[in-house]
Formats: sequence, structure tokens, C-alpha cells
Amino acid sequence: MKRQKGAVSIFIVLFATMLFVAISIGFAIFMMRDQDRATDNDLSRSALDSAQAGVEDAKRVLAKYNDCTERNAGSPECVDLISTVRGGKCDTVAKILGGGQVEGDKIIRQSNNDEQLQQAYSCVKITPDTEDVVKSIKDESDMKIIPLKGVSNYDVVEVTWSKKSEGVSYDFSQGSKNRRLDSLNVRNRSNQVTAQLPTYEHWDEKWGAVMRVQAISYNAGDVNLRDIDGNARTVFLYPDNRVSRGSSSKVIEMETYDLHTPHPFTDDASRLDIAVNKPATSVNGSSCDNRVANGEYMCKALLKLPSGKDTSYLTLAGIYARGKSVDVRVRLLKNDGSVVKFNNVQPKIDSTGRANNEFRRVEARVEATPSEDAVPVPRAAIASDGDLCKNYMITDNASDFSANGCSQSIIKPETQP
Repeated sequence: MKRQKGAVSIFIVLFATMLFVAISIGFAIFMMRDQDRATDNDLSRSALDSAQAGVEDAKRVLAKYNDCTERNAGSPECVDLISTVRGGKCDTVAKILGGGQVEGDKIIRQSNNDEQLQQAYSCVKITPDTEDVVKSIKDESDMKIIPLKGVSNYDVVEVTWSKKSEGVSYDFSQGSKNRRLDSLNVRNRSNQVTAQLPTYEHWDEKWGAVMRVQAISYNAGDVNLRDIDGNARTVFLYPDNRVSRGSSSKVIEMETYDLHTPHPFTDDASRLDIAVNKPATSVNGSSCDNRVANGEYMCKALLKLPSGKDTSYLTLAGIYARGKSVDVRVRLLKNDGSVVKFNNVQPKIDSTGRANNEFRRVEARVEATPSEDAVPVPRAAIASDGDLCKNYMITDNASDFSANGCSQSIIKPETQP
């Protein structure tokens, strides 16, 4: 009996010892994994910092590049710098900022003895000429300006907008009366029916954003504000799915849309054609398709700018965005569909950074000239937190003016597009 009790005691001690050892080992493994994870995260963040440092140094190179292309293109230093940047090699930044001396990776230090994480950027490529310009319009008050400067002549401008997101549904059909252009029975002073943008409250979020696109063209050697205003053309791109996004879309001829004489609707098939400063959509004008893959643009329109001008800009604004940002991409195309690259409008920087043996790679788009974020462009001359009385008319006839008409209506800003 005593021998049995001793055996049980030994078994209990052995079991308790093994359990304690197992728990200790498991705890040690857990702590080591947690420490390794923390170290990896720290290295990953440090590698990302290194890559972003490469982007910032590339911006310094682009500043030198822009100065050379605009002012001193013929100097030997600029000829060499322009050739180096356009070469698109990994050591572009190191060569230019390092005075031509390249010694492996560019080490990142906050102090002379700061080499604990061995931070560096190993490859930074600069692409001044890109196939597109991408923008994100934050809300209805935001506006983006894009210089339409190509490396060669182009025929049309392609505007695509509204990226498809996971779990977000869109409806580009014309089923709702409030959404249909031909249901907006608004007449001008000649008693012709024209289109009008619906009020904000009548626009459903799932219908997507309407794009306001303005083309500003002039000759660089003969700048005249009156001519610039007279040559400006504005259209509203209405999201519409009556033509497949992948099919051949009708080119919107902005030359034919006079700012002062909006096109009327008619009773034939052309009643949905675009009117200046009116909703711009047609059976073959702007097209949207919500069946595209996530991350792709759902809506597209092709614009042909007024001819005879050597300098053009495009302004973009989103309407009915419901407080959401609208992603936009602009490309320059030939008539055969081939892409003409933008000439140093939104350069692309591809930077790879490291910390010890951890690598991170980032791609950044930067503005070659001061962007609208640095110098905001106002969308309105008046802003109000409360009710705002708006009763005014833009007209060529003085007889259309009616004094003291403000008592007719009170319009709340939040209900307007």
C-alpha cells in the first residue's frame, strides 16, 4: 500500500513538472514570437520611412529638372541632368544629389552614429512623362486643374471617373424621373426647353457623381483675359449606362458649345445631346458601367477641345458626391486610340527603401508645378452657414433684369448641387 502511494506521488510530481515545463516553454515561444513581430513591424515602418525619404529626395531632383527644362535647358549641367532623369535608372537621385558619386545604397541617418537599423533607399526611379494624370476630388467644394501638355500632339481628352469599390452599389439606369434629362422641363428666355441639374435632395447616392469639366484654352504668347473667358467651354458629364463603357463613345465637340447660347432640347433623338453649362450626356456621350472590376473606373467620356490654341487646361469638379471623394483619371489620346504621354505634368516616383533585410516599395505621383492644394481655387464667391437668398440671372439683355426679386424664394445652400 505504501509503495502504491509513493508511485502516485512520483507520478503527480512528474506530471506537474512536465506541465510547468510545457507552460514555460509555451510562454517563452509566445514572447519570442511577439518580440519578432514587433521587430518586423519596426523594420517594416523603418523601411517605409526609407522609401519615403527617397521620394522626398526625388522631389529635390525634380525641382532641379524643372528649373533646367524651363530656364537653362542648353547648359552642359542641365543637359546632363535631363539625360540622367530621363534615363530612368535606380541611381538617378544618388548621381544628381551626390555630385555624380554613387556608392551603393543611399544611407539614411538622423545623426552621424545612427546606423542601428541600417536604413537606406536602394532604388529610386523618376518618370517625368506619364500616360495619365490621376486626381481625387474631395467634395463638392474641391476643384482640380490639369495642364493638358503632351509630349506630342493629341486629338481628344479622355476623362474617366468613379472608381468601383468593394460593397458599394451603383445604378446608372434612367429609371428614375428625377434622374432623366428629358424630364427636366425647364425653358430659357426664348421659350426653348433646356436641361437643368436636379436639386441635391433629388439625387440618389447610388447614381454616382456628375463631373463638371471646363476647358480653358489660349495662346501663350498672346494672353487676353477677355479671350480666355470667351473661349472657355464647360460641360457636365452625366453618368449614364445606355451605351456600354467598352464601346466606341461619341466625342464631345466642345468647340460647338457657345457659353452664351445653350443648346435647346428637341423632340427627336438628339434631345439628350450636350448643352453648354448644362448636364452633358447623350446616347453616345458619357457612358458608365457598374460591372467593371473593383478598382477600375466606371464612367468615361471623350472630349475634343477648341482648336487654334497652343495652351489648354482642364478643370474638374464633382457634383452630387454626397461628401465622398471622386477619383478621376485623364488621358490624352490620338484618334486611333493610342495614348500620348503628359509632358512632366504629374511625374511618377518609384522608390524602394530598406531597414536591415526588410524592404518596402512605394509609388508616388507628384505635381511638377504648384498644385491647387497649395493654392486653393475657390468654387464660389459667397458662402453661408444659414439660408441664402439667391435670385439672379446671367444674361446678355438688360431688359431681363428684375430688381428686388429676392423675396420670391429662399434657397438653402445644402439643397443645391
